[in-house]
This record gives sequence, C-alpha cells and structure tokens, in this order.
Amino acid sequence: AFDSAKTAKLNADVDYQMTATMEDWASMGTGESGPMYHMTFGGLSFEGPMGEAMNNMGPFASFLINIGKNIQD
Repeated sequence: AFDSAKTAKLNADVDYQMTATMEDWASMGTGESGPMYHMTFGGLSFEGPMGEAMNNMGPFASFLINIGKNIQD
C-alpha cells in the first residue's frame, strides 16, 4: 500500500523517540494496522516534532512492512 511513498525532505537536526509493545510493532509490520492507527489508539507513543514526523509517515509505514516481511517467529 505504501510502496510508492516518497520521503519528505528530512530535517537531520530533529530526533524522534517511538515506543510500542512487541505486539503493536508486529501488527504494524504486517500492514494490518499502521503507525497512525497505533498513535491514535495508544499503541505507539511518540516524542518529537509531530509535523516533521507526519511528513514521513508513509515511508515509515512502508519501512515497518518491509521489516515485518523479514522477521522470523
């Protein structure tokens, strides 16, 4: 779904911190529910500049799905 996502110009001076349970990371990795869903319903905690992160949400979701395809149980 996010294979054609383009990364916005990244501000390298910005740091982010995201935390989630292993179950939530696994769910995001399958593409079943994305980072926006988990941020909205409390499964993904975020610290950092929200606007910068929102500009890169599509590529981040695509990254999670690509990682999820390669994780072994």
